Amino acid sequence: MREVGARLFARLGVTGAAILDVAREAHVPVSAAAHGYRRRQDLVFDILYAYLDALHEYVGAADDAHLAAEPEDRLVAVVVALLDGIHEHADAHQVMLTTFPTLPEEQREALRYVIRTLAYRLGGPLEAVVPALSAHREIQAPLVHSLLGMASHAPFWLKANGPLTRRDYAVLIARAMVAAAREPA
Repeated sequence: MREVGARLFARLGVTGAAILDVAREAHVPVSAAAHGYRRRQDLVFDILYAYLDALHEYVGAADDAHLAAEPEDRLVAVVVALLDGIHEHADAHQVMLTTFPTLPEEQREALRYVIRTLAYRLGGPLEAVVPALSAHREIQAPLVHSLLGMASHAPFWLKANGPLTRRDYAVLIARAMVAAAREPA
């Protein structure tokens, strides 16, 4: 239901597709879907939570696989993984961008927590490149959130047949973050 819901909500908007539409397209009994998701917002929340969890897996696996790499290579690998996760879950990403503000506050707060833990995971590789960040947490948080923002907007313009690959863009993001961390304004 989550995958089909993400696809329908990304294409039609959350108000353009009902739980029943999602159930039919997902070949799930309507009664089961209605029982599992009394409100559309509950399905949206599940879609977004699963999406953010998947990004954690992408980033965590890349970080774990590159712990012994040069710090810059580790950071690039993690950013590539983040971009890959966003690309592979493009529908859920679109739903995240368009519907997050419409969710009830308790659901938004739960998702914010997951985003903060993802940001924390991204901070490790950045701190490995610029160890001085460990003494300046007030700088690290905005840098990591800028990194997330840059990655988040990539699907709007980064095309499979375009002049930049995801890796090229990951290198640009990593360089921008490192330069900003080394010489904060």
